[in-house]
Amino acid sequence: GIRDIGVTGVQTCALPISVLTVFLRLALRESDKWRSSVQSSHEDLSLLGEVLSPAHRRNALLGALAFGGLLIGYWASLAWIPQWVQSFFPTGYAGNVERGTTLFWQGLAAVVGCATAGWFSDRIGRRATIMISYAVCFVASAILFTTNTAFSTTVYWEVALLGYFIGLAQAVMHIYLPELFPTRIRATAVGFGLNAGRFATAIAVLFVGTIVNSLGGYGPSALFFASSYLIAVMAAVFSKETKGLGLPH
Repeated sequence: GIRDIGVTGVQTCALPISVLTVFLRLALRESDKWRSSVQSSHEDLSLLGEVLSPAHRRNALLGALAFGGLLIGYWASLAWIPQWVQSFFPTGYAGNVERGTTLFWQGLAAVVGCATAGWFSDRIGRRATIMISYAVCFVASAILFTTNTAFSTTVYWEVALLGYFIGLAQAVMHIYLPELFPTRIRATAVGFGLNAGRFATAIAVLFVGTIVNSLGGYGPSALFFASSYLIAVMAAVFSKETKGLGLPH
């Protein structure tokens, strides 16, 4: 039955992934810089404890705030746009083409945004790229969710604008976060920043039903969550610039 096909599919995918994982584990070696930093470091602190130590706590918390703001806003736009698009159509009309096309343009524009993040961050700086991209994410969300009273192709252009700057914001954070921390704790610190944002998003999910009901629909609710982009802007204001500094050792 379908269940058996699903299990077989998972098993079929798991085998090559497992083989690849074993190959990578045997073939790849740790960076010499990382080995050297571990050998010369103090062993009385755990890696996470070192990330949250006074020397690195500010960067860790600001990085987590910035990425958390992005993920909450991104989750709202990605998860709720299909329902928001559906709300323009009468009951019984699936709107599959419109919903699918909307997500296609958002995703395509996000890929372009990711591809241009390096160019922007190298020319105007990491902090400026973060602040501009996050601010435009909020403005684009406001335009998208407040100016459309009926579905039209304008939605595709507006969602592409939002998608581009979401991709730009997400990519520049993956450039910026590693540049804040020394080699020994870099992976742990970046993981802390990324997953603190995901934890915040998971908590936000618990209040979806209440917020949609109290604000009167998916559009106002998505805009409410998009305000989290402004938290990320403020975090970037108080962060340090890393352009041209290289990775700290």
